[in-house]
Amino acid sequence: MSAAPAAPKFNNFKDAYCFAFKCRPERYESSLFFSSLYSFRTLPALPIWWFNRSLFAVDLDVITNLGRTASNEEFNAVITDLASADHIERSIRRGLMRIRISPAKLQLIRADVDNLIEVPVVANVLEGEKVAVDPSPGPAAQAMRAAGTSSRRLREAHRDITTGRPISEVLQQAKVTEEELIAEAKEAGSRSPEMKWLHQYLTDLQRLRTADQEHEKLRRVLAAQAHELLELRQRTSGSS
Repeated sequence: MSAAPAAPKFNNFKDAYCFAFKCRPERYESSLFFSSLYSFRTLPALPIWWFNRSLFAVDLDVITNLGRTASNEEFNAVITDLASADHIERSIRRGLMRIRISPAKLQLIRADVDNLIEVPVVANVLEGEKVAVDPSPGPAAQAMRAAGTSSRRLREAHRDITTGRPISEVLQQAKVTEEELIAEAKEAGSRSPEMKWLHQYLTDLQRLRTADQEHEKLRRVLAAQAHELLELRQRTSGSS
C-alpha cells in the first residue's frame, strides 16, 4: 500500500490559505474577509461589501499584508495593526455592530494552515547544514513591513488630528515630514475614506499656510509703502 503524498509547502500565508481552503488567488481577500468576520456578521456585511467596500479598507489592508507573511512572528506583527482601527473609525458598524474581521479568528485560521507554511532555508556551506532564514531582509518582507508601518502611521495621524492634536506634534510623533505624510495619505486614499479625508485635510492645511505666508508678505509690503508715503508727505510739507 502506497503512502499518502506529502502536503505541499508554501513560503507565505496567502498561498497556504488558498490551497487549504480551495480558494483561487484572486478570491483570497474576499474569502479570508468573510471567513474571519465576527460571528453572525456575514449578512449585514454583504450589502456594505457590494456597494461600499471602501469602508472595509482597514480590514483589507491587514488581509493583504497577512498574505505576504511567512513566520508566526510576522503574522502577529500585522495583526497588531488592527489594534488602533477602532480609534480611527468610530462608527456604529465597526464598534457596536462589530462588522469587522476578528483577530482571534485570523489566529485560528493561521493555525489551520501552519503545517503548510515553510520558513525559507539556505544551506550553511561551512557547516554543511540548513538553517532557517529570517525573511525580513528579503524585498517581499521589507515591502510588507513598510506597508504595515505606513498604514499604522496614517491611522495614528488620523486619530491624533481628529482629536485636535497640533499637526507639528503629529509629524514629530510619526517621524516624517509633512510632504511624506501627504504622499502616503494620497496613496492610501484610493482604498479608504478616512485616508482620503486625511490627504484632503493636510493638503488644505498646507494651502492655507501658504496663503497666510503670502498674505503676511503682502501686508509687510503695504506697510513699507505706507511708511514711505508718510515720510514723503512729511518731507514735502516741511519744504513748503
